[in-house]
Parts: sequence; structure tokens; C-alpha cells
Amino acid sequence: MTLVVVPLNLFSSKLSKLRTLLVVLMLVALLPLITGITLLFSHMLREQDRHVRTTAIIQARTIMAVIDREFMRTHAVLKTLANQGLGDDQNLADFHSRAGMSARDLGASTVVLLKSNGKMVLSTKRPYGTTLPLFSNAPLLERTFTTGLPGVSSLFVSPIDRQFIYALSVPIRIDGEVVYSLSAIYTPDALNEILRSQRLPAGWRAAIIDDQGRIVTRTHEAAHFTGRTVLPKLKDQLHSNSEGAFDDITLDGILVMTAFSKSPLCHWNVVIGIPLEESAKPTRAYILQVVIVFGATLLVGAAIIWWLMDYLTKLIAVKSRDTET
Repeated sequence: MTLVVVPLNLFSSKLSKLRTLLVVLMLVALLPLITGITLLFSHMLREQDRHVRTTAIIQARTIMAVIDREFMRTHAVLKTLANQGLGDDQNLADFHSRAGMSARDLGASTVVLLKSNGKMVLSTKRPYGTTLPLFSNAPLLERTFTTGLPGVSSLFVSPIDRQFIYALSVPIRIDGEVVYSLSAIYTPDALNEILRSQRLPAGWRAAIIDDQGRIVTRTHEAAHFTGRTVLPKLKDQLHSNSEGAFDDITLDGILVMTAFSKSPLCHWNVVIGIPLEESAKPTRAYILQVVIVFGATLLVGAAIIWWLMDYLTKLIAVKSRDTET
């Protein structure tokens, strides 16, 4: 039997190539797993995005429902007040007193009684008999006299103190004809407590938008943004849909996932903005952890193969020297 001695350097070269080949084969074998994990991560991100959007829409819907309940309560109190009757000046004086109590109960800035031409008959903010300015350009006044139905106005500027206000009105009928509009007047601050009570995450932005697309109030810098019209993309969405979610930019330049819900009663909207980098943060953090662990496992596996082949090379080298000896 003839003993074939393979040169050590040639054998080491072949082992080195084999070592590299084994590492490559390991990576190729793991390729389907890597592809599957990538697809899984992509699915997780989509599901997280869908979950965040759905949650935000539900939150907006909940806030809008709270606002609607407050509006319905105001209308109920105004209807009760309207049914107490009006007539001569004495009745108007008594009515002024009762209206003042209603304004305090409702947390309204004032309760006013208007004629169809905008003439202010009384305001609980002024003593009875005081000469009052014409309530011109009141968005809700004509609608109340035309439809004879309760309503909620858009945001507008008060003719008395030039503040932004909104009104909730009911008609007062005498002998079946609408003669007065009875309105509770509120400043946007009246809605701030509703937003605060929701305890939204610090990074989330919420705003209440009237039926004309103007900001009534919002959680961040309300005084600066009240009265401003929302950006065209959001305005189009509010006009076309009762609720939804889409990516947008806020008036203060922040990229957000925007969710909104519209009231079927007053056509106001609640809009919630969640910064895009925050909406997917939990899932991305989890994915990063998995990638780190998986990458570390690959490196350890490759290192073990490399070490085993190196050990085998040295072992064979020793055996070869023993054979030559």
C-alpha cells in the first residue's frame, strides 16, 4: 500500500476554501428564513400602522361624541328656557334673570336673545335695558329662522368684545311663528376641558374643527391657532368623509398620521395627529431587537464554523508532520 503525502500548504488552501464555502452555504440556507422574517416584519409594520389608525379614529369619535352630548345638553336647557314664555317688558326682565342662571349652569359666556335682523334684545353679559350692538354676520341666525330648528354655528368673532366665539341656538315661537333666536354663546376655552380630560399621549395633537374647516381649539398652542383654517388636504378630507386616517403635515410643520371623525349633528370634526416617527415606534423597537439577536446568532454561527475549520486545519497539519516524520 502506497502512502500519498499531500503537501501541507496545498491541503491548508483547500481547507480554507472549504471553510469559506461552508459559511456561504450557511448563509444561503438561511436566505429563505431571512426572507420570511423580512416579510413578517413588513406585515407587522402594516398591522401596527392599521392598529394605530383605527385606535386614533375611535379616539376622535369618542371625543366628538362627548362634544355632541354637551351640545345636546345646551340645546335642552335652551329649549326649557324658551318654553317659559316671552311677552311684555316685565317678562323680558324676568327672562333676562332666568337666562343669566342658565348661562352659569351651562358654563356659557353669555345667553343672548336675537331678532331675525340681528338686533340683540338682551344679553346676560350686560344689564337688562342696556343698548346692545347689532349681532351682524351671525352664521346661525338666518338658519334658525329659516328652518326653525336648533343648531350649532361656525366659529365667528363676537360683535361685543371681538373674541372668537361659537353659538348654540334654538328658535322661540310665538303663535307658531319663529320670533326670536335664543343662543348660548361660548368661547373656545369651553371645549379645552374636554380635550384635557381624554389624557392623550404627550406627543399626540388633537383639534376641534368647525363645519367651515376652522380651528376652534386644540391641545397645543390653542391661542395661536384658533380661527385659522386647516390645510387644504385636511379640509378636503373633512368635506368628503365622515371619518378616516391619512398621513399629513400639521400647521406647525410636524409630519403626522391624521385621524378624524365628524359629528352627524353639527358637522364639526375632531382631528387627532400622531407624529409618524412615534406611531410605529413600539414595533420598530421590537424589530430592532429581533434583528440584533438574529444578526448576533449569524455571527456566532459563522465564527464557530470558522473556528472549527481552523482547528481542523491545524490538527491535520500536525498529523501530516507526524506522517512525514
